[in-house]
Amino acid sequence: TKSFFIYEVSAFWPEELVAFRVNFYFILLHVGKFFVKIVYVLPDMIIVISELAGEYVNKTYKPKVLVYPLAIGVEPSRYQSRSKESSRKELIEKKILPYCLHDKFIVLYSGILTRVTSVDNLVFAATKLKDEPSIAILIIGEGEEKEKIDKIRSENKLSNLFLLPFQASTNVSSIISAADVCVVPLAKQSIYETTVPTKFYDYLACNKPQIGICRGELAKLINCNNIGVTVKNGDIDNLAEVIVSLKNS
Repeated sequence: TKSFFIYEVSAFWPEELVAFRVNFYFILLHVGKFFVKIVYVLPDMIIVISELAGEYVNKTYKPKVLVYPLAIGVEPSRYQSRSKESSRKELIEKKILPYCLHDKFIVLYSGILTRVTSVDNLVFAATKLKDEPSIAILIIGEGEEKEKIDKIRSENKLSNLFLLPFQASTNVSSIISAADVCVVPLAKQSIYETTVPTKFYDYLACNKPQIGICRGELAKLINCNNIGVTVKNGDIDNLAEVIVSLKNS
């Protein structure tokens, strides 16, 4: 059509597909990268979601067009200003949150439950915090890892870990506002160092401090802007210490 063609790359394929060594990943990686090199020849401009993502595209695929980082972000008007207390009261009255959370220090993860999001870090942190009755880990979402998370919770009798299903979008603002601190976990594979999940911006729009279980671009954003604290994926002791430190802050 001779239109100006802008190609938005919101995720890297085949890299993310093979990060967890799926069947035939070696073939997928090589065939996929060959295909992607062809795809990157076609557009007049390539949009990526972070500066590190731009560097990765330029270094790996060497496109001959501008690669421009453009954050995903969120629409701020979707997030009304709410106090923590009023949000908790509303959610308890709607029977979305149990009453026992009304006076807890709530550490929230809300989103999909997959190996990419590494929510198991929070679950194992809950086992370390069993003797901290004032702290509650709240996980809201669905996904392939939910059954595993529920099993760990049952086996370890984690009364401080609350696992809820996805909620209506109209409740998202209240749920985030009800938390004390929000968590953005990412898988430790290097390709995810280029990622900045949408939930990071959701939490930011509700003025919540964040714990990033991450490296790379997201860690840089959190640390350089004093948004919260970052820890390494798998460093459960440090994660538990950070949660306690924030509660006492």
